[in-house]
Amino acid sequence: MLRLSDIKIKRKYLYFTLFFMLVMASISFGTKSYSSEAPLIESIPIMVFSVEAHDRGEFTRIKITADKVFRYNILNHYEPLALVVEIPGAIFNGIPDETSVNSGAVTFINLKDALKKTGKQIEIMLSQGVNYQVSKVGTSLVVDIENPTNLLDKAQRKDITQKRITEVRPQAVTSKKQQGEYIIGGKDVIEITVYDEPDLYRKVRVSNHGNISFPLIGDVKVAGLTELETEKRIEDFLKQGYIVNPQVSINILEYRSNEIYILGAVNKPGAYPLMGDTALLEALSRAGGIATTTEGSPAGNELFLIREELGSAGGIEYTRIDLNRLLAQGDLSLNITLKDKDTIYVPQADSVFVFGEVNSPGSYKLLEKEITVLEAITMAGGLTKYAAPNRIRVISNEDGVGKIIKVDVKKITKSGDRSKDIVLKPGDVVVVPQSYF
Repeated sequence: MLRLSDIKIKRKYLYFTLFFMLVMASISFGTKSYSSEAPLIESIPIMVFSVEAHDRGEFTRIKITADKVFRYNILNHYEPLALVVEIPGAIFNGIPDETSVNSGAVTFINLKDALKKTGKQIEIMLSQGVNYQVSKVGTSLVVDIENPTNLLDKAQRKDITQKRITEVRPQAVTSKKQQGEYIIGGKDVIEITVYDEPDLYRKVRVSNHGNISFPLIGDVKVAGLTELETEKRIEDFLKQGYIVNPQVSINILEYRSNEIYILGAVNKPGAYPLMGDTALLEALSRAGGIATTTEGSPAGNELFLIREELGSAGGIEYTRIDLNRLLAQGDLSLNITLKDKDTIYVPQADSVFVFGEVNSPGSYKLLEKEITVLEAITMAGGLTKYAAPNRIRVISNEDGVGKIIKVDVKKITKSGDRSKDIVLKPGDVVVVPQSYF
């Protein structure tokens, strides 16, 4: 038999459940937990290199960018009030543990280890319950948190912007480029998303002149701008009678304008995007570290930093760096900050390296017979149509002293005078530059 006391208890339980659901709804207008569909490979870490907060007027945008597509979960915390982004397998790369924001309801951002220490957590601390929206763009996660001061009715905004403006002039972008932000340049590929406007989604390559073409507004100059500045520039154009309150998100898919090259005895040689201030140790880490021989010893005890000299036609600056001092002794004076188009070369024992405008750049073992520059270029698949054979250089190391030798392969080939063809030694680097025309 059901007693009155039982009914009261169940009624109290129902009231408590309803109250808890209302509290949950007050902090999120979307789903309370998000999870991406990107596959998780435990053995490959996710390198998170930026967590940015930007006030966009009606909302505060938190943008988390990594070196690859990543899985994530978003959780709501109530004491203290926060949104928590959890990224399994993540590693933070040079990001401060705490960043003051003070934009809308967002007070600051904390970075910490996940509870099970299987990844990282990004705590977005809030002053009050707010609506938020999550979107995934390439290798970035975007969390838009509505600002509580947003009082202007959407219908009013629409009425205000109904009048078309015949002369479209974007406002000047004056925001200061923050340290570490990537600057867009020619040949970069960027992804442009306009919220709630799927027809305007585009993947575009920046022209050599620094422009992109975008629907409704035509050519837009983006070279020299950060992602945030590019978003604002496109928004400023679209606001001029085309779209009510446009919300633009930019994601860089291919970094082509600012690159460094890490070659030789590293585990993952190749070209890497130069994003903000990058030092030598960080670059070596991104390339998987120094490769080892079967005996476990380093393949070489030094590396070469090759840098094009500004204002010099084909000029090259060459720096030799002692790996033992840098890695084993921790001499940070050798941890040089890298520049665009720098080349890091770690010589392999008994090998030479050929890179630049050849068909198969890479490291080549020295055989028992002597190998000349022409023979090394042949081993590397020959010159490309863009090569400058009259400006080839050999970077050599003699008794710990770096030396650059100019070799005019075009002249040697034309005259047939093989006496000018240099014999290579272990660790030598053959650089084949690009032609000016």
